[in-house]
Amino acid sequence: MNENQSIRLADKRQMGFAEYGASDGAPFFGLHGTPGSRFMFQLADARAKELGLRLIAPERPGCGLSTPQPNRSLTNWARDIAELADHLSIERFALAGVSGGGPYTAACAAHLGERVTHAAFISPIGPLGQEDVAASLSRFERRIFIDIARSNWRSNLMFRAMRWNIVNAPTIALQAVIARGTPSDRAILRQPRVAANLVESFYEGVRTGVDGCVQDLRLFSEPWEIDFSQISARCRIWQGDADTVVPPYAAKVLAGLIPGCEFTRLSGAGHYWVFDHFTDVLEWIAVPELERAVS
Repeated sequence: MNENQSIRLADKRQMGFAEYGASDGAPFFGLHGTPGSRFMFQLADARAKELGLRLIAPERPGCGLSTPQPNRSLTNWARDIAELADHLSIERFALAGVSGGGPYTAACAAHLGERVTHAAFISPIGPLGQEDVAASLSRFERRIFIDIARSNWRSNLMFRAMRWNIVNAPTIALQAVIARGTPSDRAILRQPRVAANLVESFYEGVRTGVDGCVQDLRLFSEPWEIDFSQISARCRIWQGDADTVVPPYAAKVLAGLIPGCEFTRLSGAGHYWVFDHFTDVLEWIAVPELERAVS
C-alpha cells in the first residue's frame, strides 16, 4: 500500500490519494464517506490484493491532503477523478462509493460515460433534495439533511463540534458513533481493527478543517445535476434496512433513477456493515463481465 500520495491538478489544487491492493491490478476508485479520508479503505487492502484489484482512494477537496475548492459541485468531482485517472494512465475503471461517496459515484458514472465499467454504492446517500425523498425523512433526518445542510453557519457549527471531539476526544467520538448504530453496527464498530480505522479515517478527514464536510452536506441536500440516463456502467446498491445514519428509502429511490441498477436490501444491517463485508463488494467488482452475465 502507498497511503500518502498527491497530485497537482490543472487548477493548481492538490489532490491526495492512497493506493491499496495489487499495484498492477484492475483499477477502481474508492470514494470515502463524510467525514472520511483516503484511509477509509485500509481494511480492503489484503482482499483487493488477493483478487487482483488496484484500489485507489482519492480525497475530496478540503479533506486530508486535498486542498479546498470553494463552491464546488458534483460535476467538479467527476472532472477531478478523470484528471487523476489520466495522471495514473488509467483509461477505464470501476467505482465504489461509501455513504457520502454515493452521490459522487453517481456523478462520475454519469459524466464519465464508458470510462466507468461498473459502480458499487455502499449504504449511499440518496437524492435528499428530491421532493418525495425529503417528504419521507424523519424529523431528525430532516433537521440534519435539509435544515442544517442548507445553513452554512449551522453546518459549520455542527462539524466543528464533531471535529473537536474527533481531534481531542477520539474515544468519546467513537462511542457516540457506536451509540447511534444498530446492534449489528455496534458489534462491527467494537472490533479493534474497525474502530482504529474509523477513528483514523475521521481524524484525517477533518484534520485541516471542516470545509470538505460542510460542502458535502450542502451538495447532498440540493438537487443533483446528474443526468442518470447517461449512466452506462453496471451498477449495484447495497443498503441495510436498519441504517440509522442515512435514510434507506433514499437509496431505494437512487436505485430507481439509475438504468438497470441492482438493489440489494440487507435485512437487519446498519450503516457500517461493509467494514465486515468488504469482500462482498470487492468480489462483485472483480468478477469478469462474461462470468457475471452467466451467473
